[in-house]
Amino acid sequence: MKKEKKVKNLFINGIFLFLRGVFFLILGFLPSFIFIALFIQYGSPFSNYVNFLFNFKESWVAWVSAIVIIFLLFSVGKGIRDIKEFKHSKKKKMTWVLIAISMLFVVGLIVGQLYLYVNFVLGNDILVQVSSDKDNFLFSNLDEEEVNFKISVTMNPFCVAVCEYDFFDLSKGESIESGTFNIASIFSKTRTYTLKKSEVDPGSQVLKQFRVTCKTKKTLFCFTKEKENKRTTLITLNNVFSEEERRVLENYKDNIISLRQIFYLAGNSFDELKLNLDNLNNSFFVNYPITILEKRFSELDNSFNGLQRLWRFQELDSLRVQIPSWENDIFDFYNLVGSYNKNLSIDFSIYNNLTEKIRVSKQILGGIKSRELPEEICSNLNQTIFNFNKAVFNFENELTLIAKKEIIENIYSEVLVLSEVVNGNIGGTLCDVDNISEKNFNKIVYSTLDKSISDIVLGEPLFSCCYLGNCEKCCDDFSCANKYYPVIFLHGHSINGALPADYSFDSFMEMKWELSKEGYIDAGEFVLSEDEGTGFWGRINTPVMVTASYFFDAYKTSSGETITISSKTDGIDTYAIRLRNIVKIVKERTGKDKVIIVAHSMGGVVTRRYIQIFGGNDLDKVILISVPNHGISDKVKDFCAVFGAETACNDMREDSILINQLNNAVTDSVEIHNIIGLGCNMGDEMGDGIIKMSSQYLDGSKNYYVNGTCNEVNFDFFHETILYPDVYPKVYNIVKKLLI
Repeated sequence: MKKEKKVKNLFINGIFLFLRGVFFLILGFLPSFIFIALFIQYGSPFSNYVNFLFNFKESWVAWVSAIVIIFLLFSVGKGIRDIKEFKHSKKKKMTWVLIAISMLFVVGLIVGQLYLYVNFVLGNDILVQVSSDKDNFLFSNLDEEEVNFKISVTMNPFCVAVCEYDFFDLSKGESIESGTFNIASIFSKTRTYTLKKSEVDPGSQVLKQFRVTCKTKKTLFCFTKEKENKRTTLITLNNVFSEEERRVLENYKDNIISLRQIFYLAGNSFDELKLNLDNLNNSFFVNYPITILEKRFSELDNSFNGLQRLWRFQELDSLRVQIPSWENDIFDFYNLVGSYNKNLSIDFSIYNNLTEKIRVSKQILGGIKSRELPEEICSNLNQTIFNFNKAVFNFENELTLIAKKEIIENIYSEVLVLSEVVNGNIGGTLCDVDNISEKNFNKIVYSTLDKSISDIVLGEPLFSCCYLGNCEKCCDDFSCANKYYPVIFLHGHSINGALPADYSFDSFMEMKWELSKEGYIDAGEFVLSEDEGTGFWGRINTPVMVTASYFFDAYKTSSGETITISSKTDGIDTYAIRLRNIVKIVKERTGKDKVIIVAHSMGGVVTRRYIQIFGGNDLDKVILISVPNHGISDKVKDFCAVFGAETACNDMREDSILINQLNNAVTDSVEIHNIIGLGCNMGDEMGDGIIKMSSQYLDGSKNYYVNGTCNEVNFDFFHETILYPDVYPKVYNIVKKLLI
């Protein structure tokens, strides 16, 4: 009987022990099951959980925590029994105390591990922050300034980040300095560089970029995907003129215009010289170096064009040297050509005087020949006519004016002497003499040119701005306002409200990195802050892109100081107001009249609300990616406020007033492109794992469909990875094509 009772007790105890084991097993895996179930929207949470457990790489923490919980439960039960059985034993009590302390340590370790793991799952991997103490440098009286870049990271305190940095000259396309360093969460690094005025041409701009790429190393207490996190900050170097330099430049401008007028007169005089040399028609030989003069004139013309370029590019130092030199050269040329013209005019007068003496001599000889003269006079007349004909022949064939002059002067004197002799003798017979030469010589007409001087315009200063070694005219005074619109990337809802707002910048990190290879300038992350001036981002004729956040706001204190704060608990309307200010400042900094917005998830709702409230005049186009255009529903709606801001979550509910207004109230017409993520089973329809297709679809826009996959158990959501070019290149190619 006792034996049967003992067997029965053993059986009952075995069943009790088995049930207790099953109960403890359920309790051990219950926390991880609940945690996983929160992220499973459709299908069986249990079957998904089983799949998760068999993926040991992802679920090892759940296994370890379950084993520890089971062990603790068994230990606690055993400890309670030991206390009851040995409540008077000090040795047993001490043993229990040591066990309890050990268990508390283990529990603390597990809880700490779970806390770190949960934070990692909810997005708290690594955050890199880079800032410069100044973004825009205006060199005027200063020859150099220093810039300090501060690098810090936020991550699991047990992690260490390995970082690479590169200080890059975007204008030349050259790296200035690069290197590596390790950094922990509680520390920061600083890099200091000297910027020199001599690096920037007068009136121009140079862009430099500081880039940092960090990733954490996975260890026992460091949960990380070891994925790179990138940050970029942009600085501009601007060589501006002082008031004194501007005054000097204006004086140089007046000098150049005056010298150009003198050069015009010199050119007119040179044309006059060449015209009269043509009029000379080989009447006599002159040794004027016309070829040399033409070459010199061409050199002076080119030199002036160079001088004009120096003015347009505001090369003050070069102008200071070149203007006096060019002034001396042009006056030398002007005086030389003037002397040639003067001498040629005298030569023309001499030649014309000689032709007149030939005509007079011929007239005198003809008159003498027609008279009756003594025989001895006839002999003299015949000799003089012979000499005259010979002189006319020699005059025509002689090259130099001096020789021509000597010939004609001699024969003219001989004719005059004969004329005097003839006038003193009367009577005789008509002389039988040679014929007088009939050759006639025309006088040379000296032509003058009197061209009016046209207005001389140097044009506005032309500054050169370069990007990756290619230089073009700088975009000044909003001359490029309607081209190369800046791109604003706008993030979505924060999955973890406890994370710093800066984490939101990471969503478009990879897409911006790829676009920077296509020629886009990454101006880094933009938050509302003090305005730093107009046009600093828009002088180089290349599009600029920024990641903006509506989680930040700025205000001024009574002393005028601008304070920037982060706030992730506001509603969509507040975010839309901040977006309006972001658009306004980005337009001012780039000098453009419109912007392009690429928005993800809740960022698309904020953008549409901005358009509805403030209009779309400032927008060239909008590109939406996985946006809940018709609101969130089901578990996303239920758990949105658990992890994020309640106000924004309520605004995005499918039955909210705001969503109703967005889709039913009148809104400005803006070119909208809408990318829809599909491929994840969301019950009665497909979607991106967070937003259903019907909610993403938007009437009045061009809709694009992209298929993807979801792995909710491993916290891999297509809604987030749709932005990664290496995972879904189709999305990136759509965005790139729409931007370009």
